[in-house]
Order: sequence, then C-alpha cells, then structure tokens
Amino acid sequence: MANRRSGKLWTPGLLKSRGWTKELMAQLLPRPQYRRFNGRSVPHWHRDDVRAAEATAAFQAKSRGALPRGADLQAAAAAAQAAAALLGRAWQDAPREETWPWVLAGYYHQAIVSHLPAAARGRGLRSNQISGFLNQFLSLGTRCDEAQLPGVLTHFVQAGVWLGDHPDAPLAGLVKAQYPGVLRAAAEQVIVSFTAAQPEADLPALLQMKDFPVSQLLSRTLGYLYSVCYVPQAIRTSLEVLMALNPKDEYPEARAMDRHFILHLGGTNTGKTYAGFQRLKQARTGVYLAPLRLLALEAQEVLLDAGIDCSLTTGEEEDRRAGDTHVAATAEKLDLKQPYEVAVIDECQMIADRQRGYAWTRAILGVLAPEVHLCAAPEAKDLLLRIIASCGDSYEVEVHHRKTPLVCMNHTVDYTQVQPGDALITFSKIGVLSVAEDLRQAGKAPAIIYGALPYATRPSRWRGFWPDRWTMWSPPTPSAWA
Repeated sequence: MANRRSGKLWTPGLLKSRGWTKELMAQLLPRPQYRRFNGRSVPHWHRDDVRAAEATAAFQAKSRGALPRGADLQAAAAAAQAAAALLGRAWQDAPREETWPWVLAGYYHQAIVSHLPAAARGRGLRSNQISGFLNQFLSLGTRCDEAQLPGVLTHFVQAGVWLGDHPDAPLAGLVKAQYPGVLRAAAEQVIVSFTAAQPEADLPALLQMKDFPVSQLLSRTLGYLYSVCYVPQAIRTSLEVLMALNPKDEYPEARAMDRHFILHLGGTNTGKTYAGFQRLKQARTGVYLAPLRLLALEAQEVLLDAGIDCSLTTGEEEDRRAGDTHVAATAEKLDLKQPYEVAVIDECQMIADRQRGYAWTRAILGVLAPEVHLCAAPEAKDLLLRIIASCGDSYEVEVHHRKTPLVCMNHTVDYTQVQPGDALITFSKIGVLSVAEDLRQAGKAPAIIYGALPYATRPSRWRGFWPDRWTMWSPPTPSAWA
C-alpha cells in the first residue's frame, strides 16, 4: 500500500502532515481512489494531483502549513522543549500520592512529555484547534472515556507545543494549574473502567511491570496493554517458577529411553499441530494429547478417516477399539506404561495452568516415545527446553509463522457485517445467548456452542456451522476440560 512520500498514491494522514484539512481535500482534490487496508476502505489521491493543488492560492491561504523546516523547525523544537519543562514543573510541584491512579497518571505524564518533540515537527494548528484540544484535555478531570483517552492525549500533545510559545497566556496558566489533577482524575476513571471490564486482571502487577510500555499510552488503551504486553510476560514468568526441583526422576522408564523432541512454536493458527499430526499419521503407533475433549475427538476422527485405528479416552468418554494403533486423549489420560513410536502433545503452554499444568509436566517427562512433538506458544520455549535438557534428551526447534496477519479490531462488532463462517467468542453462557439473539435480530442464523452443552451436541453443532452459518462459542469451565 503506497503511503510513503515517494509513493504515487497518498493517504489522508500524509496530506494532513503537509497542511491539508478535510475541507481543502473536498474542495481542491478530485475524487479519491479507495483501497482496502486492515479491513476498511482508505481514500488515496495521486501525488501529482496533490502537488498541483498545493501550488494554488486557495491552498496557500487556508492550509495549516507544511512541516516546519530550518529556522522554523528550530523554533518549534525550542517551543516543545519549553512546553515539556512547563508541564514537568507542574507535575513536580504536585503533592505525591502512594496510589495506583497516581502511578498511572505518572506514566501518562511521561508519555506526553516524551512525544512533545515529535509534535513540534507537525506544528501548524489553528488557534481554535489549539484551544479546543487544550479544553478537551481539561474536561478529562470530570469525564474520561478510556477508549477515547489516547486520542484526547494525542491532541493535547499536538496543542501542547503552543504552551511553550505562550507560557503566560491565561489558558496556559489554567492548563499548568490543573495538569496533575486532570491526569490523576483521568487515570482513576480509567482504572475503574478497566477493573469493571476485567475484574480478574492483576492491575498492580501491570503497573509495576518492568519496562511498562509508556510510549503506547497515546495510541492504546490500558486493557490492550494488559492483554498484549503484560499477559505474555506473566506467562513466561509463571512458567519458570512452576518448574519443580527434580521431578524427572519420577519416570525411570522414560529416563532409560533415548528420546528426541521436536518443538513446534508459533501463535494461533500457524500450523503447529498440523505439522506434528502429519508425522503422527505416518507412525506405526502414536498418541495425541489435547487440552479439550473436542480436540481429542477431532483428532480421532481425522485418524479414522485416514484409515488409522484410533481409540478415544477422556475424562468422560471411552471409545476403545480392538486392534487400535493410535490413541487420542486429553492430557490427564496419558497411559505412562504404554510405549508409542510418536507422541504429539498439544498446547504445551498449558503447563502454566494452576489446575491442569501438572498433566503437561507429567506427559513431557514421562511419555514413552522415542519421538515427541511439542506444540506450544513461543512464551513456553525456554521452560520446555529446560525440561528437555534436564532429562538429557535431544531436541530441535521449528518456528511456525502465521500466513495471514492477526489484527486487533479497533471498533466494536457490527452484527450486520458478520460474514458466514465467522466465530464470535464470549466468555459466559449468558454472553453467548445474548450475542446470538443480537445476530438473529440482524438477520443471521447462528450455531451456539458452550461448555455446558451435552457432549454429543457440541461436535454436531461445530461441524454443522461451516460455511453457511455463524457460530457463537464460549470456552468450557475448567471442570469440563478433563
């Protein structure tokens, strides 16, 4: 997608950096071309059309001004530095608090000050925009929407350069006087909203994490930072502390074997399990271990369809077949006395789970197979290698990459835009039924799957929804996993 200065097609973001406003785009430019980007249509204009319009008197009279250069850039940088100093003094003069809202407010302050130099390069806002952005920031003291906060703070940074040029203006004095209190009030409202949305989240751990992603606070919500930045780091930490001192000696038969591990590492839908499964199909005997009964059942069906005799064993179902060569099971049901040619252990990052992690530790240390495939998220790599090394076994690592990008949506789901084959996932039965009803109101016919459904019903609904239905799914409760 051409959005660089050297490209032939320019986007609205690039035009705004050159001084364009929406009114000027509509007035001086021809109809744009539209191209898809991140699931939405983005307008583009040809570079030559833009440059021709910029040479007109109408553009020169009404534009916000192009990027400052030379002496103007130096003056803008000095203004940004003065603004940072002004806000820094306001923050330092405020009384300290030993509270989490104050900690988060401090991060917001760091983000604002660190982004001011970059804002100087784009200086050129009109006076009404400056006053609007600054007053919008001051209003955060009474009402703050977490989803809109990054945008409000970004606008404040853009207008903040003006503070360095006009430190004695009444509005600048008002901003300086209220600055710490506004950030503190906004942070408190954000924490309330975050806690209500994710009551299980460990907020203190997030705010105390090493290398807190301060720079992302002007573009991401606190909920996003928790999910994308904190959770993976917490998983890595918990995996390390869950390793027992010397549990490998509990499995002497496995220690007597010369085992070789193949680690398949990657994110969701990168083909990790598929790669291990292809080897499992070729083996004379094998076992597949899954975290869910549905996955074990699916594995059995795939092997049976391939002409391989496969039994199923889970916490609730037993489908033992005479003369079987393969077994599909949940992790807890591994038979440590049965030797296999190949073993595939899926979702090995589950070793960090407080209730079920023992099953993966037991399977990795004790499975009787000379060739073991471990499918896991990248965060589990270091711990898995430590376990293998402690056993004295050999290993190799295969990293799998997603063929198509996984993009976080920045807007709520429009049920009228849901496409056949989409899966909408909520985290409670009530949520599933509620969203399913919304889909019906939008003219969609969803299939509903949740953990409390009878076991025989779930597979039939799962197989039946593709490709002309929408599916609603809720993860089963821990008691329904084994």
